[in-house]
Amino acid sequence: MELRPRTNRPSYRETQASKGAKPAHRPTPLLDIAARQEEPCCPSSIPQKLLAILESDTVYSSGHMLRTYMEFEGTDVPYKSMCHLHLQKFAEKIPKRDASRLSPKVDEGRPMPGPANRRRRVSLSDITDCTPLKKPRITDPTSPAGHMTAQEGSPKHDRIRDEAYRQQVLRELEYATLDTDSHGAQTNDLIRKILLKSKQPTTDEAHFCTEDEASVKAELGSVDGPMFTRGQRRSRWGERRPISQLFRSMEDLGLDRTVSVQVPSRNNQIESFEAKTLREVQARFLKEQPTDDPWNLLDLQNPLPPKLPAFLEGENCQLLLRIRDAVLMGQSAERHVAVAEDWCVWRNVTEWALLSEGGHNTAPHIDSHGYSTWIEVQEGQIGFGWMSRPTPGERDTWMADPHSYTGGRWRYVILQQGDTVFFTSGTIHFVFRIRER
Repeated sequence: MELRPRTNRPSYRETQASKGAKPAHRPTPLLDIAARQEEPCCPSSIPQKLLAILESDTVYSSGHMLRTYMEFEGTDVPYKSMCHLHLQKFAEKIPKRDASRLSPKVDEGRPMPGPANRRRRVSLSDITDCTPLKKPRITDPTSPAGHMTAQEGSPKHDRIRDEAYRQQVLRELEYATLDTDSHGAQTNDLIRKILLKSKQPTTDEAHFCTEDEASVKAELGSVDGPMFTRGQRRSRWGERRPISQLFRSMEDLGLDRTVSVQVPSRNNQIESFEAKTLREVQARFLKEQPTDDPWNLLDLQNPLPPKLPAFLEGENCQLLLRIRDAVLMGQSAERHVAVAEDWCVWRNVTEWALLSEGGHNTAPHIDSHGYSTWIEVQEGQIGFGWMSRPTPGERDTWMADPHSYTGGRWRYVILQQGDTVFFTSGTIHFVFRIRER
């Protein structure tokens, strides 16, 4: 079982000052800046991304973002060349433990402000771990991502386990018993061809991140491949299985409501899904018996309170919800007053739950509405595959025939319970599962 809400990561542009007018300095709320003012206050040797961090004031602590940037980009930036305003912002945001390491590069005439003047927000990592983030040690930039040094809070890419999972799926697909003219048989045949040529990602094709690292990448828009984290689950399941508690939370509104269920054995000349009651789905899934005709629910309303992973709670990732609030509120600053139909339009495209029996596979596709997506595994495990950095030609060819195209560079990672994957809009991806839960 996975929860699969979505979030959007928009692209921003800063309006330039009119020609001939001196640009007025103002805090920039945007982190992905393509155009800066015509008369920059700092020399070109100062990275634009660093200036964007200094000017930002997001929900996340910009001090943490600055710390992570320093660790990943190095501390050889000529901070001494900054303008006075940016140097002051740098001094305010830099963590105290890093100040002594960087203080020789600051002008003696412009000392760093004292503790009374330092603005710094407290986050969970301040309480639990005061160790600065360290750049993963990579012995070979082209080596598989499984060679990355695992950090606390980040999933370790177990290459041996993932390969064993892939081989098991391939064996099961080889002996599948579905009729050749069924939806499931066609999907399984395509998945098998892709898995035969799929490889594990290299370090620049997938990112295994701690929560702090993931939050910085998401806010700065620097995610150029799927990003994997763990320990982000916000649901408290207790001692019961998550799936049993999921159905229990649906009982108040009744289990006789219907939902569309994908059934692999259905003929490919008709629709791939049929209506089932939640009671039928509950009885089947709680029975936990392997089947050659596994059900899959792709559009199940999530009955749990909406909760984003912590690394997606920044301002940029919240833009869609802020737009929703603005539309529903209109000219009022009071709490929302909206008809049910208006709320459904927003909820149906932002959050839902996936529920699938072991052995069900999902063919390569692109998620709808153009949003970035995150999938959080609540129970069991799933294989997540994607086409890595397709060329324009590969993407066009796939779009022309998505049900049979097997070209391109296919990669995969196996997600365990508690793992979360985040990928940007337009990612061509597929899902595969072993028959056992």
